[in-house]
Amino acid sequence: AGRAPPPKQERRDLTDMAAYAIDPEGTLDPDDAISLAPDGKFWVHVADVASMVPPNSPLDDEARSRAASVYLPTGVVSMLPPSVTAALGLGLHATSPALSFGFRLGDDGELEDIEVCKSTIKAQTMSYQDAHEAVEAGKEPFKALFAAAMRFRTRREAGGAVGFQFPEAEVAVSEDHEVEITELPLLSSNELVMEFMLMAGEAAATFAQAEGIPFLFSSQAAPGPPEPP
Repeated sequence: AGRAPPPKQERRDLTDMAAYAIDPEGTLDPDDAISLAPDGKFWVHVADVASMVPPNSPLDDEARSRAASVYLPTGVVSMLPPSVTAALGLGLHATSPALSFGFRLGDDGELEDIEVCKSTIKAQTMSYQDAHEAVEAGKEPFKALFAAAMRFRTRREAGGAVGFQFPEAEVAVSEDHEVEITELPLLSSNELVMEFMLMAGEAAATFAQAEGIPFLFSSQAAPGPPEPP
């Protein structure tokens, strides 16, 4: 109730495939989801904020200055007003507007047949724990999604990618101001989502280069010998 409909836009209907928004338990703004289409193509969907927030509007300027929603032990500092977050969160409504990145993954882990489109998707929210259990049980499409994620990782590591595994923790503060710190395990679903977000980034960059779209890239110098003290 009270949800303002987004402006009418031409969108590709991708509601024929299941989309899974995998996040920590209690996430209020699910903003990405993953699909495996019936034709074997992978999709990463990102909540299309631009469908409700006009570029260079006061709301857009404020969201840019905040850059992200910050989850603190005692509350959340939102990038967008709660009404907009609630309207755009993937899996919070029957359908959602998204920016979708489609691609196939070759046997060598290379992205192929990349496409990008504005879309309408049908997503469902899912916790990392539930997704992890689906992967471990070999349920589809999670079995296929995880296999693809590991194939992509193998290609990245063969190209010199380095990964760091640091312990993660959740900090909670009770009403009595007691602080509780809980170590979070690294789940197969964490790895799945991470690799698919990297795939989406590569797909976006490849598409932008092919279409001549100005794009920001992050890079770093190649490693060299250690400098003497």
